[in-house]
Amino acid sequence: MEWDSGCLSEHLELLQSLSQLCNDDIESIGRVCRSTNQEHCFKSAFGHEAMEPMHRYYFEIKCVKGANFKIGIATEVAKKSPNSAFCDTDQGFAYFSSGQLRHDSKGSGIPYGEKFKQDDTIGVYVDLVGGALFFSKNGKVFAQNAFDGEALRQHTFYPAACCLSKNEMFELLEPQAED
Repeated sequence: MEWDSGCLSEHLELLQSLSQLCNDDIESIGRVCRSTNQEHCFKSAFGHEAMEPMHRYYFEIKCVKGANFKIGIATEVAKKSPNSAFCDTDQGFAYFSSGQLRHDSKGSGIPYGEKFKQDDTIGVYVDLVGGALFFSKNGKVFAQNAFDGEALRQHTFYPAACCLSKNEMFELLEPQAED
């Protein structure tokens, strides 16, 4: 699973791995996005693999550096506006690092889960069979659905994430399957 370089904010830099940033032997499972400008606007990235209706999916995003992230899923339509937060319209569903949900809103959302920040890993559970979306933080699954309904059964979605400030970074992980 990787970020789609064709649907990436012009203010995000796509790195193959964290090892591109330092000389350590850091292995990266996914790909890393880093914000390159100071403008006070969210910059979005989208996964290249589609999540089709009538299936269930799980992926993780690690907050590598920073504190202003929105993590979730978005439709193909949202991918056409990567220079804003993918969840500002009704085409995206997100868990915001302030401990709130975002859908069709730039500035308000109901409380959900816990606040998250740098070094936290957010799990995204996408159930396109039952029409539900929920999240976890560092392996702790939140009991309630973040979102549910018919919209989550009818559309194809893509992993999505965005950040706000310069040098903030996030990484798309593909968890290892359990036996």
